[in-house]
Amino acid sequence: RALELDFAETDQGTRNALAAAISEQATAEVTTSPPTEQQLRDYFQQHPGQWATEGVMSLRDFILPSSIGRHSEDTAVEAKRAVDELRAASSVDQVVTTLGLKEGARQDQEYYFTVKFRLGDSLFYVIKGLSDGQISDPVAEKNGIHIVQMIKNAKPVPLTFETARSQVSSDYNEAAQKHVMDSTMKFLRTRARILIAPDYQADYKP
Repeated sequence: RALELDFAETDQGTRNALAAAISEQATAEVTTSPPTEQQLRDYFQQHPGQWATEGVMSLRDFILPSSIGRHSEDTAVEAKRAVDELRAASSVDQVVTTLGLKEGARQDQEYYFTVKFRLGDSLFYVIKGLSDGQISDPVAEKNGIHIVQMIKNAKPVPLTFETARSQVSSDYNEAAQKHVMDSTMKFLRTRARILIAPDYQADYKP
């Protein structure tokens, strides 16, 4: 009845209901036919490392602030000196005080995703492979050059299929539904006829 009255054109609730109905119809076979054990095992083997324990880090983030009027070459030299001294020093705090480094908020037993959010992608990418006690290479960021001391890095450990089975099953179903929906949308686009009202055509000119 909603289609007869053209509610899909004017009513958002009707549009949402129609979209949901199409999605449910398209994915019905996937949602009602659970994968076999072998399919799940094959999917697990095809995506190594996707299921693992959460990595946890404890670290200190030292910052060599950017200074107006100081050349980048000078800053790079100071950063290298700071790294060398931190790696050789028996007392990190003494080096930090001597060189005037600032320290950001400490990360103590934080999950990888939390550290990545706080430090940013580029810095996290550099430090995620550090071992316990290591000092990172200097990394230039907007607020200065960062040097990280990795206190403890409990890296992710891959899970066995038996341990990760429920998540593997969920991810398998999600991937299968996405594949079906992508194929359905591609088919619908080839059959779609899009009409634009004359008073809106100027807004859609390429």
